[in-house]
Amino acid sequence: MGICLENRNKRERLIPEQIIENINNLFKNMSIRTSDINDLTTRITSNQLSNNEEWKNFIKKEFMNPNYQQTINDLVNEAFKAASLSFGDESLLLMSLLFLANSDVDKFVTSFQSLNLTRKAKGAGNEIMNVVDAGMKKGLFAGLVTGLNAIQNVSGAVSQVSNPNMIRKYDLKNLIFYYINLVTLLPVNLLKKNNEGNIMKEYYYTVLNNAFDKKIQKNFIDEMLKSYPEEINIKEFFRENLIILKEDSDLRKDLVTNYINNLKEEDIKLIMKRTSN
Repeated sequence: MGICLENRNKRERLIPEQIIENINNLFKNMSIRTSDINDLTTRITSNQLSNNEEWKNFIKKEFMNPNYQQTINDLVNEAFKAASLSFGDESLLLMSLLFLANSDVDKFVTSFQSLNLTRKAKGAGNEIMNVVDAGMKKGLFAGLVTGLNAIQNVSGAVSQVSNPNMIRKYDLKNLIFYYINLVTLLPVNLLKKNNEGNIMKEYYYTVLNNAFDKKIQKNFIDEMLKSYPEEINIKEFFRENLIILKEDSDLRKDLVTNYINNLKEEDIKLIMKRTSN
């Protein structure tokens, strides 16, 4: 009874819905949220873009939100940088677009298999790419993956081509980690810097940075993947977990709520002192 009352009091002072409102608005009003995933996949595969700047401009159009123009510009630049420096694979940003488009599980799996198979094969070399080209359009990720060494393990790519229903746990974990960081932690300080959208109190940023900390993201992902083998069936995984990943506003709310509920009273007092707005 006492614990329930304590948690209720925390929520009365630190309200997750208010704290995440601005970051929710950033994502829910992006152009891509009204796009069917098949249309998105077609736009990706039909483009013959030759360099990273052209791909950045393509993604900025997909992310377009007139109330957050500078934040979107910064977010795409930082997302490319994070993909390159942390994972050596800038195509992770393109793969993450699939989670944000409109889809059901079957549509999502089809698009995911198609794009994932091609990026794997492209990174592994021309011989594997020739296999993929027989059934897919040429030029996917042309320029983007050139020289990026997106896939270092050729044997893994060969396995992926031979059975596109399967994905290595390592690769899936990297993608999910990248995507969750994209829709949680990465935009927080960009919103603060650009001061776009709804006015945010100073302590909102403290809560968001702590609630979305990369260690917390890692724990979340480890829990999601702990029961899966080293080779994961794509269809089975997304039938069980896609809704959790696609509902990014719920994901943010859950992380913030869990963080608040685990705060001590003295921690709350310190956070609430950050009230410059």
